[in-house]
Amino acid sequence: MRILSHTPQRLVIEHKPRVAFAIMAGLGLAAVAGTLHGLLILRAPLDAGTVVGLVMGFACLIGPALLYRETTTTLDRASGRVTWRQRGLTSVRSEAAKLEQVRDVVIARHHDGGASRVCLVFDDRTRPLMFGFHGMGGNDRIQAAIRGFIQSH
Repeated sequence: MRILSHTPQRLVIEHKPRVAFAIMAGLGLAAVAGTLHGLLILRAPLDAGTVVGLVMGFACLIGPALLYRETTTTLDRASGRVTWRQRGLTSVRSEAAKLEQVRDVVIARHHDGGASRVCLVFDDRTRPLMFGFHGMGGNDRIQAAIRGFIQSH
């Protein structure tokens, strides 16, 4: 996650999980290529293990494309709004709220403790700034930027 713009009037945060999804797709490609190599070149029998390798490989290739989401969150003083836009291959979603309704920004940790995500806290809901969780770090910096922006109002 990175800060695209940080001025006194506007804060724009973007999350593009390209590396994680590229790794997943690469693993799927390796599984499919390895299984096909075994079947076609080495003449391995088509057994349960081979079928599982193909199914899991294709799932790892197709899954990232279907689940990939880029998220942009904009806090804008001029309009008094916070907008959250999520784009992916299969969906486009957008949501907005009044900037004054943001009560806090927290870091939500995955139950395993390694991955986390930044969430805006409103009176009636919590809105994550990304689809899923990540373990790449940087959430403290994003949280501090948002808190500073909200408190300087």
